[in-house]
Amino acid sequence: MKNYLTYLVLACGIFFTSCNNQESSIVGKWQKLNPEKTNDEAFISIGTNSNTSTIKTVLTFNADNTVDVKQGSNEYSADFILQPDLLTLGNRKYELIKLDSDSLVIKVKSDFDFGVETDRYFRIK
Repeated sequence: MKNYLTYLVLACGIFFTSCNNQESSIVGKWQKLNPEKTNDEAFISIGTNSNTSTIKTVLTFNADNTVDVKQGSNEYSADFILQPDLLTLGNRKYELIKLDSDSLVIKVKSDFDFGVETDRYFRIK
């Protein structure tokens, strides 16, 4: 019985350590890459505010599970939850496509694939 308890405690420790490692890997400052639109994408975006892709966006993920967002002249804060394949920022859910030491790739979680952009960020701090 004592051995089982020891293994359970070790397993829990490894589990929580691995979860914390993922969260700590997102902590820092990330800037959004603004890709150039193709002709097809420019055609689809007619009638929308196409200037939004050129706005500088910076996300600062803090160790206390808050994120500071700066989009152009707008600034706000929200809570975030990081799961293996999901990133929740405030009340918006994003599919977590890639997270490593210098890149973050997310996509708005939606029932529709049409018009959903993939956002790419690079670490700046």
